[in-house]
Amino acid sequence: MRAAIYARVSTADQAMEGTSIDTQLDSCRSYVNAKSWDLVDTFVDEGVSGAKDTRPGLDRLLTACRVGQVDVMVVSKLDRFSRSLRHLVNTFSELDQLGVSFASITESFDSSTSTGRMLRSMLGTFAEFERDRITERMVEGLRAIAARGYWPGGPAPYGYQIVDADDGTKHKTLAINTEEADVLRLVVDLMVNHGYTTYRAATYLNDHEIRTRQGKLWWHPNLRHQVRKPHLTGEWTYKQGGRPIKLEIPAILSPDEWDRLQAAIKGAPRPQRKQRLYPLTGRGRVHLHCQCGGNFTGMVRKEKNRAYYTCARAHDSWGKFRCPHLPRTIQAEPLEQDVWDKVVAVLTDPDTLTELAADHITESTAGYDSATTTRQRRELEAPIGRINKQRIRIVRDLADQDRLDILDSAIGQIDAELADLNRQLEQLKALQRASTEGHLTAKKLRALADTARQRLQHPTPELMASVFDVLQIDLHRVNGNHFQGTATLPIPTKDSWLDILPAAGEVHTKVPQRLTPLLPR
Repeated sequence: MRAAIYARVSTADQAMEGTSIDTQLDSCRSYVNAKSWDLVDTFVDEGVSGAKDTRPGLDRLLTACRVGQVDVMVVSKLDRFSRSLRHLVNTFSELDQLGVSFASITESFDSSTSTGRMLRSMLGTFAEFERDRITERMVEGLRAIAARGYWPGGPAPYGYQIVDADDGTKHKTLAINTEEADVLRLVVDLMVNHGYTTYRAATYLNDHEIRTRQGKLWWHPNLRHQVRKPHLTGEWTYKQGGRPIKLEIPAILSPDEWDRLQAAIKGAPRPQRKQRLYPLTGRGRVHLHCQCGGNFTGMVRKEKNRAYYTCARAHDSWGKFRCPHLPRTIQAEPLEQDVWDKVVAVLTDPDTLTELAADHITESTAGYDSATTTRQRRELEAPIGRINKQRIRIVRDLADQDRLDILDSAIGQIDAELADLNRQLEQLKALQRASTEGHLTAKKLRALADTARQRLQHPTPELMASVFDVLQIDLHRVNGNHFQGTATLPIPTKDSWLDILPAAGEVHTKVPQRLTPLLPR
């Protein structure tokens, strides 16, 4: 039998009760040796409650059981394994399915027998009952401490610190933390006397290198939460285990200051979010991509009234992944103007447009020969015509013979051959069209450059958005504020080539054959 030992302790006080980690391990090792089992490994959880379903040591032990490395699990006492009946039932059910036995030294039972499994369930019930009683006694003790005017435990609220009681007992009380209280009074002064919002007050604290208790920057929801707590006027409330208990503590603010502060918070202006069109993203368009794989979205910082692009994965709430690249927000107007300048520089330069078009046509018509292509088209059109006639004849004959049940199988091979020939024919036609259009492209692109100079001088966000959409801008952040990407330019057709440069407010979705790249990588 391959045995694994599990030991757990939740508090340092249990070391004095004979349940220390070393005591548990020693007794379990002696038990394993007496049984002549092979000890595979020991798993320990220190300072973890037995009511928790997930614990680092226990999780590793269960993984070892699932992969077949353990035959029997050994604990010194059942409540060391768990104090939750639900957790015990679920875990033991899984262990039984895996064929892993459970042995408790103190209770002297082995789950390999039916009697041991019954005893195991009964002891699990008592373990959970004992945990609940411990919790109740602990809460009752804390309530008694709070009722006597002492601090019942836990971290002190911001603005206060825990000190020894001045009556000579071992209990604690709260005293004002001068440094933190001064920060709260500064915030009150900024909001009440100078009209600051919590956002501006947080910015003021950060700009003057005033940090939170943990040494971090202030975030305005956190600051707002701190200045709305009523205990700042000298009365803290303990709410655990029954009716709230009022505890008198030193006051940081007077009741009048508190009332004026709450009125200032309630009356602080809340500007509406500015409506803005983001040419590079939003409303179905996504032209900006981050290094982390997320897309940029538009946002307006209300306090600064300034537009930004921000990575959609910039916040911790995005699953378990947060964008690691900085900055996570980029000012919108400089980025839009930079992209627009590059687009205009290309669209208004006929030489650049002609060169790009020539490269595209040369690439798409490589190896093109007019006579050869014409001959190949004829060679394809003749068999396509014969196969179509053959297909019609087969369908008619099978219909006359009332054999429609074999129609699909009879013409399936013919349709496959026909589809392959039609595909080859379309490729030849596209090659001929590209060659024919190539002779007219230079003239059309020069006219396009003239139109661009007339229409793109005073862009609106709507004009930017429509042009970016037609050009299919695709930008990826390389680092910081630096983006690289490509765009595709529709080759103007005879009838609708002006559509690629819409007037302000117009949006055209027709995209003819594309020319790429427009922006250099």
